[in-house]
Amino acid sequence: MARTQRKFLLASLILVFAQACSGPMVRVDFDPAENYEAMKKWAWLPAGESDPKNRKDRNDLIERRIRSAISQDMTSKGYAKAFTDDADFLIAYDTVVDQKTSVTSTPGYVGTSMGAYPGYGYGRAAYSPYGYGRYGGYGYGVAIPPQQTVRSYDEGTLIIDFLDHRDMKLFWRGSFSAKLSRHPTQQSTTDTIQDAVKRILAKFPPE
Repeated sequence: MARTQRKFLLASLILVFAQACSGPMVRVDFDPAENYEAMKKWAWLPAGESDPKNRKDRNDLIERRIRSAISQDMTSKGYAKAFTDDADFLIAYDTVVDQKTSVTSTPGYVGTSMGAYPGYGYGRAAYSPYGYGRYGGYGYGVAIPPQQTVRSYDEGTLIIDFLDHRDMKLFWRGSFSAKLSRHPTQQSTTDTIQDAVKRILAKFPPE
């Protein structure tokens, strides 16, 4: 996935994932024939000229956070950053936002309203269905039908791609998806980007 084709949607670049409802999910796909042990040096996939028309959809602050998190994680794994021509592989990343819908169901039930103190009722037990039996109290049954609540939310996905620097062949891809927070802060944005990158790159190199 070439960086020249990336379109940073402002909402997706926030990348703050709420740890609720549908939990975060990591996915990985890779070419098992690749020689991962021989890979020691990496570089960023060269960027093409930016399109001014898409400038409003980009957020360089978020981009720097993503690049910093990836660089730190690769360094911690023992990989060295190099120039493009000297690198064993190239790294690119992308973000995507999808609108999702969640449905919460509440089962129906039969309740009782206007209940009285036990033993306060009168009459014979035969009248208990009407609330006047010996133990019935004063009330009646109320049927509550099943309820469904439908909510829409945005799910953000961070994708990290590793490519062969000679033919730009994609040989490894990892992604992290989770629900986007509606009220991100500067610190939560930084923390969750680092967490997303860490979870993805924990799968590289593949076992």
